[in-house]
Amino acid sequence: MTIDNAGLDSASAIPGGAAPRLEAFAGLVPLVYALLGLGTILLVWQAAVVAFRIPDYTLPGVGAVFRAIVQERNTLAAAVAVTTVEIVLSFIAAMVLGIAAAIALHWWPRVAAVVWPLIIFAKITPQVAVAPLLIVVLGLGLTSKVSIAVLLAFFPALVATYVGFKSVPADVLELARSMRMGRAGTFLHFELPASLPHIFSGAKIAMGSSVIGAIVAEFISSNAGLGYTLLVAMGSIETALVMAVIVILGLEGSILYWLVSLAEHFAIRWHVSQRRR
Repeated sequence: MTIDNAGLDSASAIPGGAAPRLEAFAGLVPLVYALLGLGTILLVWQAAVVAFRIPDYTLPGVGAVFRAIVQERNTLAAAVAVTTVEIVLSFIAAMVLGIAAAIALHWWPRVAAVVWPLIIFAKITPQVAVAPLLIVVLGLGLTSKVSIAVLLAFFPALVATYVGFKSVPADVLELARSMRMGRAGTFLHFELPASLPHIFSGAKIAMGSSVIGAIVAEFISSNAGLGYTLLVAMGSIETALVMAVIVILGLEGSILYWLVSLAEHFAIRWHVSQRRR
């Protein structure tokens, strides 16, 4: 008797246990790409320094930068700890506030019609311009720095989440009505899950904005963190340390972005964007 294998699913050809492991490793793809991109930049950078004989005080080579990282490892480790706390706190606060505001606008459309133009105006206005006022009101310290970063990360979270709620297909809402779901049931079981891809897209943008916001806040008012270390190194013309801080910021931003992508991968594995990986 001949067995026709044409209709077998491709996953069945994978030995037992291999498919879940492959699925888990799929979440590492964004981090691998980020590290490959960073490695390519480092190679091009070193090649340019050697080919054009650029002096160290203008653009140090990769070796000089890594020597600076080793020599200043204690200072840099303390700065990374400070900046990471600011980034994580501002990201969490921005996502909570952004999602809460999007839910309020979605549930009360008349309020949204009035408030949305004001939100657009606030988004167009450079948030960094408000930073000095926040420092005057909140003083120097963690609160003012996190608040500045939240200003930059809040709007991507809000806009992406609100657009996600407004983009739920009509047939999904019709299905909820046919099942006699109430307003809260429709939101929890249909609208919120359908909006998760948009929410995670906003989260990834918000994470990048949190990194930028934390560094900008440290530029303006801080005596610790990577932004402060960068300013000190620039003031003393320690170019190798300046580039070391920039490299560390790139690595930290890539890792934090990957963590959000990993959470997205496991939260919405059913979505076509994750299945195509």
